[in-house]
Amino acid sequence: MRPKTAVARRRTPPRATRRVQWLVPALGVVLLAGIGGALWTYWNDSLRYAYPIRYVRIEGKIVQLDEDELSGAIAPWAQAGFFDVDLAAIEAVARSFTWVGDIRVVRQWPDTLIVNVSERRPAARWNRQSLLSDRGERFTPPSTDGFDALPALAGPDGQERELFQVMQKLDAAMRTEGIRVATLFLTARQSWTATLSDGKEIVVGRQEPVASVERVLRWLPGLQRRRGALVRKVDLRYRNGFAVVWGREIEPEPVPPVDGKATGAGTSIDPVAKRPNTHLAAVQW
Repeated sequence: MRPKTAVARRRTPPRATRRVQWLVPALGVVLLAGIGGALWTYWNDSLRYAYPIRYVRIEGKIVQLDEDELSGAIAPWAQAGFFDVDLAAIEAVARSFTWVGDIRVVRQWPDTLIVNVSERRPAARWNRQSLLSDRGERFTPPSTDGFDALPALAGPDGQERELFQVMQKLDAAMRTEGIRVATLFLTARQSWTATLSDGKEIVVGRQEPVASVERVLRWLPGLQRRRGALVRKVDLRYRNGFAVVWGREIEPEPVPPVDGKATGAGTSIDPVAKRPNTHLAAVQW
């Protein structure tokens, strides 16, 4: 017969001991909750509003933006105090100003709010009533007066950035000649027309504008030298070449006589010579 195997039995702790084991963590939780409640009450009653925002400092290169108006719009949000001030809400208020591009709001201990503003820099006019920033972003200030020297761009809504990028590429292509784009238009049918700062008008049509203008610019200097005349207009809407409207510079008016004596070599100018001598000529690639 096999010997009986002894089986060890686990002793169950007394009921009182089990109660003590559960009671200690529960008391710890209650104690922590009490301490947390006391700290929150002290914070809410004593510290939360003890550090109000006393100063709002606007930083950045400001040209067009009205700083007083911006400060006035921010002031109601700054009354919440140093710890409770809603920085995101203040940024949203600042972005509602037309001239505000980038904005960053930070707190500076113990009572200052710093609003760092990057103002939009206008680089072109858009459809008469708006401007384009140097990022090609469209914005409409209360007035566009004073920006007449900027290039004028016009086209369908939503294509602002495309026109701006084309203008930049054309400017880069003509940089060595000291010429820039004065106007750039795109119709609803995607037909391009550009006017340069030297007065030339280039009708591109529905071709790719940058490559087409770069190609014709390589031809124009030689054509002008051989013909001894100025190019007034170039029409690129041809498959194998382009058409040119020529013109010559208008001669200056004669200097009027003083005391009955002429001060210039000539006494008169043919009226026909004062008018641009323009006619159309076709050039093949």
